[in-house]
Amino acid sequence: MSFARHLHTLLRQKQQANRDLLNFMRPLDAAAHPQEHHYAIRILNHALVVDQIFQAHLQGKAHPFTATNTTDTPTLTDLTQAIAKTDAWYADYSASISTDALAQILDFVFTDGQTGHMPRGEMLLHVATHNAYHRGGAGRALSIYNQTLPKDGLAAFVATQVRNFAQNPAVTGHL
Repeated sequence: MSFARHLHTLLRQKQQANRDLLNFMRPLDAAAHPQEHHYAIRILNHALVVDQIFQAHLQGKAHPFTATNTTDTPTLTDLTQAIAKTDAWYADYSASISTDALAQILDFVFTDGQTGHMPRGEMLLHVATHNAYHRGGAGRALSIYNQTLPKDGLAAFVATQVRNFAQNPAVTGHL
């Protein structure tokens, strides 16, 4: 299996894990634990902003951010929609990128003004691992609700994909 294929799997897992965590948050009573709920939204928003910054770098476009989080806190609904849109872009992008393109080094500027240089593949790895770290932080904050958090591991995602493929290869297409 190629590096590109592994990245695509990792970014699809990120998409599913974000969807599961945000769906988990929807019925929670934010008023019961306002600090923890607010923290979870803020940290997931930070991960989204970083995703959008690197999306712009990968597209060779400017982005509107001067920091790695927004001043205003989005609603859970707005955050969910923005994350879904950005995650879908990464899943689509990683589905078609070539090995040569993954090795292409891009120059960019961090929000603090420092310059950066990374291959596209490392940018995608950064997006996936950075998001996983902060998704874990959000999950830790939400553990105060004493409910079972959704599974968030790559192994569980891949096992589910294998089961789905075995049951209906025409629908799932590939692992």
